[in-house]
Amino acid sequence: MMWHHKLLHLRARRRALRSRRNLRPWTVERMEDRTLLSTFLVTTTDVNGGVNPAPGAGTGTLRRAIIDANADTANTSPDTIDFNIPGPGVQTIQPLSQLPNITHPVVIDGYSQPGSNPNTLDVGDNAVLLIQLDGELAGAADGLLFAVGSEGSTVKGLDINVEVELGPRDLVRVAVGRAQRRCGH
Repeated sequence: MMWHHKLLHLRARRRALRSRRNLRPWTVERMEDRTLLSTFLVTTTDVNGGVNPAPGAGTGTLRRAIIDANADTANTSPDTIDFNIPGPGVQTIQPLSQLPNITHPVVIDGYSQPGSNPNTLDVGDNAVLLIQLDGELAGAADGLLFAVGSEGSTVKGLDINVEVELGPRDLVRVAVGRAQRRCGH
C-alpha cells in the first residue's frame, strides 16, 4: 500500500505544478475617476451669532454647512446638506443675518430630519416639514440665495418664512441664469 500512497502524492504534486505554470502575473487596470459626494450635517438650530465661521469649523449649523458645501470645489456634483437636529417637533433656525450665498451645487434636504415626510397625495398635502427657516431676525435678508456656480441645486422639505413687513424679500432667490428646483415647499 505504500506505493499507492506515493502514487497519489506524485499525482497531486504534478497537478500543483501544472496549476502554478498556468498562473499569470497580476495586472493593474486604470479605472475611471470617481468623486465622492460630500454630505454636510446640520445638528443644531444655533446660528453662529450671525457670523460666518471658517470652513471646516464643525459647528453643526446651517450657515456652517453652506460654507463647507461652497468650499467643496474639487467636485462639481451637488453636495448634500442633511438635517438631524435632536428634539421633538419642528426645529426652527432663525439666522441673525443673511445666510451665505450658495455658490456650489447643493441639495438641501429638509426631509432628512427624522420624522419628516414628503407629500404622497395626488390631491391635497400630507407632507410633514420639521425644519423651518425663519428670517424674522435677519432684517432685510432673503431666505436662501443661489448665486453663480449653484446651478443644479435643489431645496426640498423646508418651511421657509421671511418677515413681509420689512419689505419685499424672497424665500428662495435665484441669481443665476438656470432655475433651481424647489420640492415640497
